[in-house]
Formats: sequence, C-alpha cells, structure tokens
Amino acid sequence: MTEATRVSSIEQVLEGFLREVSIARHPATGRRVAASRVRLACYLASDADAALAPEERALVAAERQFGATGAAERALGPAALLRALPGYLRRPWLPSEPIAARTQVRMAEMLVDYVVGAELVEAAEAATSAHAVSRAAAQARRELAAATAPGG
Repeated sequence: MTEATRVSSIEQVLEGFLREVSIARHPATGRRVAASRVRLACYLASDADAALAPEERALVAAERQFGATGAAERALGPAALLRALPGYLRRPWLPSEPIAARTQVRMAEMLVDYVVGAELVEAAEAATSAHAVSRAAAQARRELAAATAPGG
C-alpha cells in the first residue's frame, strides 16, 4: 500500500508532516511551529469554508455532529488542505509578530512540498494549489517586509 492510499484526511497529513519533516530544529522554532499548527486548526475549523467545494462543506457539517473540534481535519483530505492554505497565509490568520509569521509561511510551503512529494493529490490539482500557495506566501513576505522596514 502506498503512502497516498493510506493518507485520507488532513489530520493524517499533518501527523505525517510533523513527524517526517524537520522544520523545528531549535526549541523556539518548535514552539512557533506548534503555535502555527494550532492556528491552522482554528483556521480550518472556522474560516476555510470559502476554499471548499459545497460537498466538502456538507461533509464537515456532518462531521461536526460527531464532534466540532477537528471536524474539518477528520473529514477532509489533502486536496482540501492545499486549497485552504492560501487563506491561512492572509490576515487575520498570519501572526503580526514577524518571526511567527515567517514560520507560518515556511510551514505552509513545506506542507505543500510534503503533500506534492508524497503524491497525495492529483498532479493537476497539486500544481494549481502549489501555485496559489506560492503566490500567497510571496504576498505575505512582501507585507512582512513592508511592516518590518524602517518607517514601516
């Protein structure tokens, strides 16, 4: 059985990503990654609906009947995660603290690399979603640079 057939939920993607990808080599970075993970869960639970197809929204609504916490992560798959990530890189979800925001942007980019590299989504959707996340990450970096520039 391949990794792609074993991973069916966002919850499983995030577990594998955090287990396999070395993003937090320093304890302070680890704390920022953990905070970004919590923000991602909150974003998926409350604000990611715009990126979802109607049937995915219905699936999440049904899953919430069994438990509101983590419903989107349990009910949705890797493709929905990739489609949702650009919104996670925008205000109000992007932290105002520059180092935390940079960590969140980098984590989102690495998540895309992980999902695409493991072939957890169809190639065409992976390319479209990766491009959207890349654009959102670049915009977030521009905003961070402007906010941290002298006089910004």
